[in-house]
Amino acid sequence: SDMKGGIAAMLAAVEAVKKAGVSLRGDLKLSFVPDEEIGGQAGTGCLAELGLMRGKAALVGEASGINRVCVAHKGALWLEVAVKGEAAHTCMSHKAVNAVEKAAKIIVELGKLKEGFKAKATRTPMLSGHENPIMNVGGVIRGGVKANIVPELCVFTVDRRLIPEENVEEAEAEIVSLIEKMEKEDPQLQAEVKRILHVEAAFTPENEEICRVLVEAAEKVAGVKPQISGLPVFTDMHFFSQHMPSAIYGPGVLEKAHAADEYVPVEELVASAKVYALTILKMLA
Repeated sequence: SDMKGGIAAMLAAVEAVKKAGVSLRGDLKLSFVPDEEIGGQAGTGCLAELGLMRGKAALVGEASGINRVCVAHKGALWLEVAVKGEAAHTCMSHKAVNAVEKAAKIIVELGKLKEGFKAKATRTPMLSGHENPIMNVGGVIRGGVKANIVPELCVFTVDRRLIPEENVEEAEAEIVSLIEKMEKEDPQLQAEVKRILHVEAAFTPENEEICRVLVEAAEKVAGVKPQISGLPVFTDMHFFSQHMPSAIYGPGVLEKAHAADEYVPVEELVASAKVYALTILKMLA
């Protein structure tokens, strides 16, 4: 499954290269980390902070599918918006401030902002249908304590996904300025915005050696030239791409990720291991 499939294929490839007795003209390093799903700061991010991010190229084993080499991924910005109100009994609601109603107004305006994303499309390779920025509002939402009490607090999340042409700071500023404008127009609307997680988008030109070698290896194994694409999710590639050319290739498909009974076909594990081994030989042997 995601990410055990990629790890298994990488280990199998390294073992095959060792058994073949091939001498490498450089170091081959493997890094398996526990926190990519939540930002990667304790794993790959820590390696970058310690100055250990040095090399000719990086290959990230996320699930791309064996017929796709990914040279980009989207970025992410997670925000928590806390809307404050004033509690009262329902019979005194005319003198209270309903935090949920105020939050609903913000959510409506964020929906209008999201409509504008249709006019933005990345020029970098990206999985078909995922070329635009997206935003999910209310993935987590909570507010109120009892049916007959006007809620004094409503908290909801925003998950904003960025195309490679965007950056986290500008995306956050756009949302914050929208809320600040609403606060000026409605003195009873008070909201605090807190950043939970941020990951910049990543992109490597497809003419870089690691990308070309992966394409050649995948074509040799599968018999079909792989698609050059990008992932609509974030990975640890963004840490590597700041220091060296990087690409994504691994067993499994996005449609099965995080789904019930998640799995990776055995034939994809074998094919990915072969592609990894060929890539190692081409880059280092």
